[in-house]
Parts: sequence; C-alpha cells; structure tokens
Amino acid sequence: MGAAEEQGSEPGLTALERFAGEWEVDGKWSDGQPLRARGVYQWGLGKKIMTAKTFVGDGDKEYQRYESVMAWHPEKKSLFQISFAFDIALVTNPAQRSELSKNV
Repeated sequence: MGAAEEQGSEPGLTALERFAGEWEVDGKWSDGQPLRARGVYQWGLGKKIMTAKTFVGDGDKEYQRYESVMAWHPEKKSLFQISFAFDIALVTNPAQRSELSKNV
C-alpha cells in the first residue's frame, strides 16, 4: 500500500465513508418504468475526493448515466458535489449535513 492509500480522508469527508463501494438500485423511473442501476463510489487523490459513477441497465446492456465528484470546500466549509449526466447536464450543489445524516 502506498503512502497516498494510507492517508485518512479529509475530516469533512468522513460522512462519505459508508458510501464507498458498489450499490445496486432496483426501483422505478418517475413514469413507473422499471429501473435497474448500480452506483460505484470510490476514493481518489489519497481520500481527498470521492467519485461516483452510476450505470443504468438497458436490456442486457448498461450505460453510464452519471458521474460525480464530491470534495470538501475549504472556503464554504461544506461538502460540495459536481455531477454530470449522460446528456452533459451539469449540477453543482453543496451537500447539506441533513442529507448525509439520513439512514441509508
């Protein structure tokens, strides 16, 4: 294990620890159609950021629908997320502590 891998996450990122790994979604789109997806959350840059990729099932294939980067914003003293969608829609938003405190 290298030095970067041994480093702990930024103190403001500790709320994200529980999301690291791969998650499966079995739900419905807003129009009621079935939704199969998986999210992959990984640490990057010596646990200074977390990246997330969401892949959506389309028949027997899947495609990447979203990609996000989450990090600590030192000036705003909050988590910050930048997300891109498959159609290049861009969303930026500070994460609220209440969002991270919800039961998962």
